[in-house]
Amino acid sequence: MSAAEARDDAVLAPVAAAVLAASGEKRRLVRSPREVYDARSASVAARLESIRVRLEAHAKRAAANGSGWGHAGDLGHVDQVLEELEEFLR
Repeated sequence: MSAAEARDDAVLAPVAAAVLAASGEKRRLVRSPREVYDARSASVAARLESIRVRLEAHAKRAAANGSGWGHAGDLGHVDQVLEELEEFLR
C-alpha cells in the first residue's frame, strides 16, 4: 500500500466504518475516484492550514529570538519546496 493510499484509508476509515456498520456488512468499501479525490482534497486543505499555523509560530519564534540565518534558511527551504509544488500543479 502506498503512502497516499494509507492516508486515504486514514481519512475514509471513519466513513467506511459507519457505512459498513449501518449496512451490517463486513467487506471492504470500494471507493470511487471522486471519493478518493474528495478525501485527498480534504487532506490537502488540512495540511495547508497546518502549514499556515506553523509558519505563524515560526515567525513568532524568529521575532522572539532575533531573526538569524537559521530562521531565514528555514523559510528558504519552505519557499523552495512550495515552488516545486506550485510547478507540479501547473
